[in-house]
Amino acid sequence: MKAKPIWKGALVFGLMQIPVSLYDATKESRLSLSFLRQKDLCPIQYTRVCQRTGEEVAYEEIIRGYEYQKGDYLVLTEKDLEEISFVNPKTVEIVQFAADEISPQYFEKPYLLEPAEGSERAYALLREALKRSGKVGIARFVLRARPRLGVLRGENEALYLNRIRFAGELRSTKEFKLPLAEEIKVGELDLAVRLIDYLSTPFRATEYEDVYLKRLSAIIEEKTRKKLPSPLALTEGELLQRLEESLKRVQK
Repeated sequence: MKAKPIWKGALVFGLMQIPVSLYDATKESRLSLSFLRQKDLCPIQYTRVCQRTGEEVAYEEIIRGYEYQKGDYLVLTEKDLEEISFVNPKTVEIVQFAADEISPQYFEKPYLLEPAEGSERAYALLREALKRSGKVGIARFVLRARPRLGVLRGENEALYLNRIRFAGELRSTKEFKLPLAEEIKVGELDLAVRLIDYLSTPFRATEYEDVYLKRLSAIIEEKTRKKLPSPLALTEGELLQRLEESLKRVQK
């Protein structure tokens, strides 16, 4: 089943506008495990509660605010948040093009852009131009009421928009005690590079799989099989009864 779009708007650069839909480019590949109380396997539910009274609060009753001093809050409305956003909430605007050499620690989350009907040609033109040039587009957009920064890249048949962190979100390396390059001897470095070259092969993502998920699925399948009754264990009378009950259900 096709995913639902997160956002619909236009991809803008220069005088061009390409109507697009934004989709999450990743999908959940994990099993949902529940938290249970040990003594009776009662499911644990996490709720939004008022810290003062312990009452549960409905999502529609929740607003946002800033604690400017202990126990005192300033309320920020949706209008306040919209006014501070200097980006059109209905566009992904490419503000510059750059070499495809952005450091990976900036990358946060990938999205896939799908062209609206009638805009396929312009979409394909931008995608192929990016691929041939070896460049990426640096774009500003708004997602969930917050201005974001992204990197637009053409890959295979798609345009991907990778949300990236702002520089101020990364910790400075000056906070950490890190070794200097001068501490490495030239001979050691040469050997390390030769070893890396020897062990280098093209990266293919399809060669790797989530082994944890695979093994967890196998454990759950085995435990489920032990919990459920085996059809072979049914007596002749029980088997006949189940067949009769099944027939009555389908005849209703």
